[in-house]
Amino acid sequence: MDGKEIFLDIVQQNKIDLPSLVEFLAHILKEASHFYLESDIHVSRKLPTTTGPSGIPVIDVMGYTLELLKVISGFDCWDSKLDSMSFRKSIIDGLLQNHVIELCLELLKRLGPPELIYRAMQHSNPGEGSVQTAIDHAEHFLRMTRVTLPYRGFRRDLVSIIGNAAYGSQTVQDAVRSQGGLFLLLQQCVVDEENPFLKEWGLWAVRNLVHDNTENAKEIGTLQLRGSFTPVELAEKGYKVEMDVALGRPKLINLSPGC
Repeated sequence: MDGKEIFLDIVQQNKIDLPSLVEFLAHILKEASHFYLESDIHVSRKLPTTTGPSGIPVIDVMGYTLELLKVISGFDCWDSKLDSMSFRKSIIDGLLQNHVIELCLELLKRLGPPELIYRAMQHSNPGEGSVQTAIDHAEHFLRMTRVTLPYRGFRRDLVSIIGNAAYGSQTVQDAVRSQGGLFLLLQQCVVDEENPFLKEWGLWAVRNLVHDNTENAKEIGTLQLRGSFTPVELAEKGYKVEMDVALGRPKLINLSPGC
């Protein structure tokens, strides 16, 4: 029996009202994240090398709350133990009404881009039109004080909640788009040492955000690479990426002399 099944059994055996639980967890997450951001913990604390309880109450509260919300948001409306779609809908409505999705997006914005994206943006040259969408949508992150991760996997947990909630829910899909979250979620589709499986959760989120949603698919389609972009890892190996106008897709260019 996995964690989801155990949690669902507890909910059913104790006749817990999930919408009320979502409201309670949303309130805890809001208060805990506000306290964390307003304190000096997020700028003075070194990120631990392991996962698990940190010994700092506000951080542990955030972590456990996000874990519960991840499980709840992942409940499938066709689960054999659930009788109807109304169960899933009540959860999604609770996440939206209590601004959980909005808060997750806001926290992702405060974190700034993942390290790989952040480093690449620092090395890009706006004068050459390196990554127009990054300049248009995310340049301000470089001028912000980036919030330190409270624990390893924090970014991944935020992305997983959004991705789970967007599964089969156009309401969530549209909400993410209206709050400028599509490009933000695209940025999460990278490997990140401080957030195991971030890339997989990012891809899951983007997949769910565009599924059967023409507007989202159209907007993401406009977020295409223009000009040239040289990520740090490629630059160090003597390569850069340019947009092939004829093919409409990126291509790899060897910068080595004589090539």
